[in-house]
Amino acid sequence: MTIAWPAGVTYNIVRGSLRLVAPSRAPWRTEMEDGPKRGRRSSTKNIATITFDLSLADDELRTFMLFERDDLVDGTLPFTMSLLVAGGGYETRTVAMTEQYRTARGRDRHTTVSLTLDVLDDYVVPPPEEEDDP
Repeated sequence: MTIAWPAGVTYNIVRGSLRLVAPSRAPWRTEMEDGPKRGRRSSTKNIATITFDLSLADDELRTFMLFERDDLVDGTLPFTMSLLVAGGGYETRTVAMTEQYRTARGRDRHTTVSLTLDVLDDYVVPPPEEEDDP
């Protein structure tokens, strides 16, 4: 059973916050007796790591926190959510949290939630000019 992003919680990324941490997993390197190290892919999938911020109202934040704690078992299970894609718009991707989320209270009574996720499906981060149109 695939766990889906909770209904009623925005997935629109805060403008300018989407960043590519790593386009894929680092390759494995093997020391060789003679010659250079041998490199190979560490996974058959191309797993990108991204980070971004969401601006959530109090009720959305409560729902998100329960989702992360209960449904995702403290962020350990993969889930599906809509992500901004190259070419504009949002598409559903399977993702997994790579670290604990962070929060910061804003002046507008919203809380910024920072997420770092592994994207388990093929994903290309949109250029910054496309990121401006949620």
